[in-house]
Amino acid sequence: MGQNNDKKPLPSSDSVPVYVRPTNEPQLDAATQNEINTGKSLFKTGDYPQSFRLLDRHAAQLDTEAKFYLGFMYYNGKCGGAHDPEKGKKLMNEAKRANRPLVLELMLKYVLKNRAILNRQRARLPLTIKQ
Repeated sequence: MGQNNDKKPLPSSDSVPVYVRPTNEPQLDAATQNEINTGKSLFKTGDYPQSFRLLDRHAAQLDTEAKFYLGFMYYNGKCGGAHDPEKGKKLMNEAKRANRPLVLELMLKYVLKNRAILNRQRARLPLTIKQ
């Protein structure tokens, strides 16, 4: 029995999913795609106002991941002044309909983390040890 060296190994199940733009979505020019990718990178580093500026400019052309990020910023008021929870919900729901597994992963990563931070800030309870 010979081995077929032409086959590529399958990715492991623990690999991070990567967004692939569906073929029914319009293809973007390189400059627009570059701005969207930069906006997503800025979001991940916490530079929300700059990320918002880039992503909001191309709101109609965003992929699922970018649409979720923009919705998250609108919903949580991380837009450099704009706070529109309804628009945020709408964008995040559109992203969820387009790619539910990816959005659920993003929600776990950003929404729940953000809630935990907010809960700690709201509590502001000093740590006391009873003896």
